[in-house]
Amino acid sequence: MRDTIVQRVYVFRKLPRSGEVEFVCSDAKSFPIRLQLKGCRPEVLKELPEVYPDVWKSLCDLAGRSHISIDLSAGTILQEGPGAWHPLRNPGVGEHIVKTLETIGRLPHREMAPEDGDFAVIILAGGTGTRFANSTCQKVLYPVSGIPALERSLNTCANAGARTMVLVVGFFWQEVVDFVEALRSDCHYVYQPQPLGTGDAARRATWFLRHRGFQGTILLLAGDKVLSPNAIPAMMEIHRSQQSDMTLAVAAKNSWPNSGRVVFGKDERALTIIERPDVVQRQMFRRIYELNGETVETDTLLREFIRMQPSEKKLKKALGPDLWKLLNDGPVCKREDLISRIDPDRLTFRVHESDGTEFPLTPEEVEERCNLVNVSLYLFSSEALYWSMDRLQSLNAQGEFYLTDAAEILTRAKDAPRKFRVYAARLEDYDAAGFNTMQELDDIEDHLRKTGLK
Repeated sequence: MRDTIVQRVYVFRKLPRSGEVEFVCSDAKSFPIRLQLKGCRPEVLKELPEVYPDVWKSLCDLAGRSHISIDLSAGTILQEGPGAWHPLRNPGVGEHIVKTLETIGRLPHREMAPEDGDFAVIILAGGTGTRFANSTCQKVLYPVSGIPALERSLNTCANAGARTMVLVVGFFWQEVVDFVEALRSDCHYVYQPQPLGTGDAARRATWFLRHRGFQGTILLLAGDKVLSPNAIPAMMEIHRSQQSDMTLAVAAKNSWPNSGRVVFGKDERALTIIERPDVVQRQMFRRIYELNGETVETDTLLREFIRMQPSEKKLKKALGPDLWKLLNDGPVCKREDLISRIDPDRLTFRVHESDGTEFPLTPEEVEERCNLVNVSLYLFSSEALYWSMDRLQSLNAQGEFYLTDAAEILTRAKDAPRKFRVYAARLEDYDAAGFNTMQELDDIEDHLRKTGLK
């Protein structure tokens, strides 16, 4: 996104009318274009190109076609036409931009003082928590043994020495901000307009920290993660002793069966993390290749796939629109038609060793080989995090940006400023616990009771 922003010169200036800001953009081929924004703080505009490049690009695209006037106080966006101002031809685009700018403008805005130190925390608190199935409460605000999960995360990070904490908010963002502001008055916030995955959320916080000039160690975790008092100090010690650029916490697969599988290389270093939905996707594709006969009973095959991936939304994403349509168009279809809709590269995983060599793994080999899984608690050097987040892609079964791809990006880095080191830190099963179901929440609370932790 950062490389696709329209290359024009933009100059900000405050207009005489109170609360109105404009920027004038021009290039060698066109006359100046004017974008007027009412009710938007100047500091928000200054952050847009670096912290919200997708929003900035949308504004640039609009301003590149005509004079645009946005009034956030009235919630309107108008385009100059012959003799008058008119609504946009595609009102949905304008409504999304206005809503996003309004939200960004309402977030608390604070400076980052130099004394805030070289240890920062990014807390992901914007997910919809669909698997938890609670639409009335943001998942991170759900109580764990009487204390909201996010409050636990904030307290644990503060006790570990973090002075700079950045929260990524989205779903129920106002409730999250209000809750945190009642507890602390030193947090920073970044808005995620659409739930495009943990990687998208993480890179937005990354852009914020880079824009503020932060250099140091960055801890990254989900806001619903329940950490033991030992988790962060143990991670920090391993991170420093191993001189690691990315340290990821791992635990036994039988304790967290739905977590990403960690693949280790010949030198026992972590090479990549393979998410469970991608394992299931390749198992389904390989199942289609194994079918006998020229025709396939689609209902039977779909029932088998639903057992493998119960979420219809995720199943549809994993199969892709063409394969999904073919399986739902009739009671039978040709096997060769199914195979023709499968990318052969999606039958196995290509894993790259740190020395540049690669080897294939079938999904079955991944399950057999990987006994440790990722528990979504990470430490990064700022250099490694900034570099890897700029290179995330959404080429996976869910069509999302996976934060876990950072491990492979750093391991494979050929154009990096230096060779990055990725290390896996083994934690106890409940040192970093997350919950996606009420049963998992009950298990965490039972563990807290047994160990006497609060």
